[in-house]
Amino acid sequence: MPLEIGFHQKTGEPITLPRSALKRHIVALGSSGSGKTVMGKAIIEECVREEIPVIVIDIQGDLASLALLGDKSSVTEKGTPGRIYEDYKNKAAVAIFTPASRKGIPISINPLKAPPEGIDEEDKILSIDATASAVLPFLGYDEDTDAGSLVKDYLFVLLQRIWDKGQTINGFGDLAQAITNDTDYLQPGEESLLTEKEKEKLARKVRGLTVGADALLFNLGISLDVENLISWAPKGKVPVNILYLNTLHRDRDKQSFIAVIAQETYRWMLKNPSRKVQLIFFIDELAGLVPPHPYNPPTKKYIQLLMKQARKYGVSMMLATQNISDVDYKSLSQVATWFLGRMMTQQDLAKVRQIIESISPTEADTIIAQLPKLTVGKFMLLSPDNYDEVQPVRVRWLVTDHRTLDDTQVKEIMDQSGYRSLFMKMEETAEQELEAKGMIESSAIIEEEESEEGKPPEETKKIEKGNLSQIINQLQAKPEVLSAEEIAELSGVSKSQANKELKALVDSGKLAKAKYKGKTVFYNPETGIDPEKFIVGAVYRFPLRFPIAKAKKRIKDGMMKTLGVVQERVVGQPRLYYVPFWRVPVFRNVKKGGLLGFLGGKEVKERFYVYVNALTGEIFVPDAGQLKSINMLDEIDLRKLDLPEKGAIRFEKLIPGTLRGQDLLPKMAREDATEQVRMIIGADLAEDENPALVYMPLWEFLVEDKQIPDNKRYLWLDGYLGTIYNEDITAQARLVATD
Repeated sequence: MPLEIGFHQKTGEPITLPRSALKRHIVALGSSGSGKTVMGKAIIEECVREEIPVIVIDIQGDLASLALLGDKSSVTEKGTPGRIYEDYKNKAAVAIFTPASRKGIPISINPLKAPPEGIDEEDKILSIDATASAVLPFLGYDEDTDAGSLVKDYLFVLLQRIWDKGQTINGFGDLAQAITNDTDYLQPGEESLLTEKEKEKLARKVRGLTVGADALLFNLGISLDVENLISWAPKGKVPVNILYLNTLHRDRDKQSFIAVIAQETYRWMLKNPSRKVQLIFFIDELAGLVPPHPYNPPTKKYIQLLMKQARKYGVSMMLATQNISDVDYKSLSQVATWFLGRMMTQQDLAKVRQIIESISPTEADTIIAQLPKLTVGKFMLLSPDNYDEVQPVRVRWLVTDHRTLDDTQVKEIMDQSGYRSLFMKMEETAEQELEAKGMIESSAIIEEEESEEGKPPEETKKIEKGNLSQIINQLQAKPEVLSAEEIAELSGVSKSQANKELKALVDSGKLAKAKYKGKTVFYNPETGIDPEKFIVGAVYRFPLRFPIAKAKKRIKDGMMKTLGVVQERVVGQPRLYYVPFWRVPVFRNVKKGGLLGFLGGKEVKERFYVYVNALTGEIFVPDAGQLKSINMLDEIDLRKLDLPEKGAIRFEKLIPGTLRGQDLLPKMAREDATEQVRMIIGADLAEDENPALVYMPLWEFLVEDKQIPDNKRYLWLDGYLGTIYNEDITAQARLVATD
């Protein structure tokens, strides 16, 4: 059955493409608003009718509406036959996946999978090389720099040796451990690719991906598996998998996610060759993913591999872009079918001319002359395998709605579809099977990073006195805020002089200003802090020592039991978020030295830290390995506190601007937390250091009674120590943690 894509612009005759045209890939070029996305959706609708599974990379949010059927009468009035509408309606099963979010179907990635067994050596090397490239952006390295290139070479060799030994890497925790112990894997001389200091830095970056906002991309939801994506649909249905990337807020994360799904598709097709088209892979905007030489983002390698080899394995690539000048057009040399829409710039027309002349040189002038005149939804179809000459095509009306969906609309659609619970059940069943076989292992406990207890990091030290230039330099270097009055006082200049300098810096964009506690403060916007949301100063978090698999095992201890039999079960996936605390530096007076520690000796001031819940204002003091809650009625002797040894924990440093939905924002200002400590415990404050915001990881589980499914409750798990709570500690904040 041919793909019914549209009509001849002049005669109105139907224009179709045979199914075989998919095998040699399809590309649509055209300026913004030319109708590329509609054309792509029309072909996807036809692929569903042909019962070909589809993977769609939705960067803008306008492909997710493939889940919404249009009004049949309106569709047929626009010339699309009713049988096309009915075919799509009866066959399409559209699932919208949302990485790092529960709005749709949450999906996670593991870019550290070994190459498939049984592939030839060349494909194996290409696979490992592309894996090393895909990991770099997550770690903040650019492959095109010397430092990034060295790290990539090191990772390539390390991954190759690990997989040659037949070992697996279950996540970034395992990779960090392998970097720390690389002599167990590398051959003599290979370990010198990086210095020990560079390896320590790399391992620290890798561990950072196991916690907080970054960890959601690798832990939240079902695991990305192409085999599952093409086989999950109910009997008689065709899976349309929309990977909705609007839930990823950084371009780096979007590119890395695309690189991994392309990587997974490549691996899958090597294991599942087919002579006929068995999968459609559609990317709606190619610009930035396959840039011209010399830029090499991780997406480029795998998309190039797919374009070069996918047709041999029955995978069809469909790509679109509005800026052909930003695409390495040589990567598109395998494409046999082109939809050329409206183009206006001479640069784009020149690029397209090169493409046309390589395919059909006699038609180049005719096509180029028509492109600036085309209107929305009209294309010049160039497909030499199927048509002897270019075809002016008007894309048929879609049977689905064509509109951009936000994440709230995505949630509503997936709530109504029931597919989210289907996938969650599939994932739960898979985990149970692996657990029964003893194959689930939690990530290694993360070694703590960064600022050593008792040695405040530079970001928490207060800005020191100096001349005006020195004060400004300190302000630009720290995640800190100061008012004009404070700057004048520290520098010894008049307030008007300080204001004049600050205005010039704000006008140039080097500083920003905002309201904080009723006064105007100035700060460096590049530090990511947000005074209006009480995000001031350095931000840290406790390391996540209980990743999802380990957390699930621990939570079973807190479930209700009857005669030793677990009476409850976990419903769905747990939620990970972070609770903010102000870490306030204080002093206590203690005796040091003397006979037996108490006869004689010298009384000295000892620095330690009190924690204030930034949501509720509740105060906690460290004692015997816990944070114990106190209030105004408690009598506390600071000298008797059993404080931890210095260096007992090291926090992981955060960039304030990376805080996201699961990181709860403080509701109490830093100064208010400090005053709370002064009033309630009466400790001497350490005036040389500002309180830092510290986040505590928290898992939230929904559990239900196996006998009475309507009987549900929540359990919470501290992701640092693994302590279980039966009350909502985001409000009560009764957390314990080794300080």
